[in-house]
Amino acid sequence: MDSWPTISEYKAALQHPQRIFTDAWLRQTSPTLDKNRLPFGISGGFGVVFPMTGGDKKALKCFTEGKRDLLQQRYWAIQAYLSEHGWPAYMVHFRYLVDAMLVQGAYHPVLLMDWVDGPRLNAWLRTQIAQQNAGAIRAMADRWCSLVLDLADRGIAHGDLQHGNVLVVGAQPVLVDYDGMFIPGELHMPPEGGYPGYQHPQRARQTPTKSIDHFSAWVILLALRAVAADLTFFDQDDEHLDDTLLFLDTDLEEPDRSWVWPRLLQSTDLEVRAWAQALRACLDQPFERIPPFQPCSRQDLRLAQQRQDHLNLLRSIPTDNCQTADRAFCVAWESARECLAGLPDAEPFAQQFRQCKERVDLVRRLTAWAEDPALADADEEPIDLLAKLPAGYLFELAADADWLWRDAGRIRATLIAVNRADANLDYACIREYPHVFEPYRAAIERLAEAAIVRVELHAIWAQPADGVLRLTWHWDRWAKCRYQCCYAVTAERWLESPGDGDPHRGEGCLSVEIEAYQRLCRLAGGVAIALPAGADEAFITIWPVLPLGWRDIVGNPLHVGPVAVKSRRKWLAALGLSQ
Repeated sequence: MDSWPTISEYKAALQHPQRIFTDAWLRQTSPTLDKNRLPFGISGGFGVVFPMTGGDKKALKCFTEGKRDLLQQRYWAIQAYLSEHGWPAYMVHFRYLVDAMLVQGAYHPVLLMDWVDGPRLNAWLRTQIAQQNAGAIRAMADRWCSLVLDLADRGIAHGDLQHGNVLVVGAQPVLVDYDGMFIPGELHMPPEGGYPGYQHPQRARQTPTKSIDHFSAWVILLALRAVAADLTFFDQDDEHLDDTLLFLDTDLEEPDRSWVWPRLLQSTDLEVRAWAQALRACLDQPFERIPPFQPCSRQDLRLAQQRQDHLNLLRSIPTDNCQTADRAFCVAWESARECLAGLPDAEPFAQQFRQCKERVDLVRRLTAWAEDPALADADEEPIDLLAKLPAGYLFELAADADWLWRDAGRIRATLIAVNRADANLDYACIREYPHVFEPYRAAIERLAEAAIVRVELHAIWAQPADGVLRLTWHWDRWAKCRYQCCYAVTAERWLESPGDGDPHRGEGCLSVEIEAYQRLCRLAGGVAIALPAGADEAFITIWPVLPLGWRDIVGNPLHVGPVAVKSRRKWLAALGLSQ
């Protein structure tokens, strides 16, 4: 057996990294120190691991046993195999450095690995038990099955599966320590027993093969599933998880005297009972009779993993009192609904979905009201919808909550008036809430112009009867002259037309006529009507421009007679006057 430095000698050397390392990165690093200001090390199989920091954090493994040539060949072979076939996400990257560290006057190899920050599996399990988190433990069992089956698909084996070599990073298991790893077609370490409590009694005499992990994989799965089914599993031995995940070495050597086996065989999880029975039976049989690690089909495993992924996503969505969180949860649940159907763990999320959907629907109806109050459900006022939302609920219209509460009815009435072309618009409301009435700007402007028409018509109608008659007389003459123009003709041009025989053509009457005609011009221009040149019914076309309902306010409804009727009669009829 090759000679190696002791752990104390490694710690002494690591206090001067610039002097002892041949690797450039390692020379710039410094070790993590313990309470005695010495390099902190974690002892394990074949050596000790020191955390080293040099920008990035790495794990430095210094060997304390093993054959140098065999270690070098095996680690280079493992590195080459994983690089060629794909490096699993649950294994850390490493580099085996030959003659990289000077200790006691001699150079020694080291293994430089990516640092994995996470608790050991037994410590993680203790935390989940304390938090009463059976769901997380069951999910870890499913992930453990996926990991072991993936190792089998790759044709490799770890060689020493136990709680100290499984770290939990986030919610994923990660394997460390590859000293006993099996790689197809390569040299392997001599047979060894592995960590007590995880190996078949005959393991020490076995040459490593791709099936070497089956027993220890079953032990870890049994531990996780048994505890997930009964969080009080270890209550009778609080310190049991200090050194193992399920069994002590005596539980495997003398199973009839163990308290663990009876608990497993009486588990409420029927699969745990069946697996424990098969594993217990193989203790009295040759190593080759260990049941293969096939707890479920890969299809079932994928379904279990999909379910767990959905559950994790639903748990990760914050339960904030806001529209964004509710929308995200609804989308996630709709995606997961079919996969989680019938799963008891999903029932709380189904109830949460119903609550989120109700709030999302309330906000949707509020949004519909704000976008078009006139078309929204008349039985649903914002004050009623808002009252159903939790206090302090944040949503897109929250900033407008004041006007939704205070002026909902007023806004609705104004918009209904706009849609109905009502003469009486609440222009103060329109000016106060421009963002609500912006889509109706064109209609509101049109109604405002029509209001001017109404005023003008009232003004003309209010003229003395003789003034109106004089105006209509000249209107009739103008129509008969058939000027090639429309109402935009100026008053002066109108007055240039022949007026012979007009008995009312005095200077006083002339001013009345000019004013009346100017009103006609404004009336036509105000509603922007394109009039055909010389049309007898030019003025009458103003009436169809007015919104329905306004004509009753101005005068009698317009009844257009036959074309042969003279324009004077039409004009008088338009004003509701008799000839």
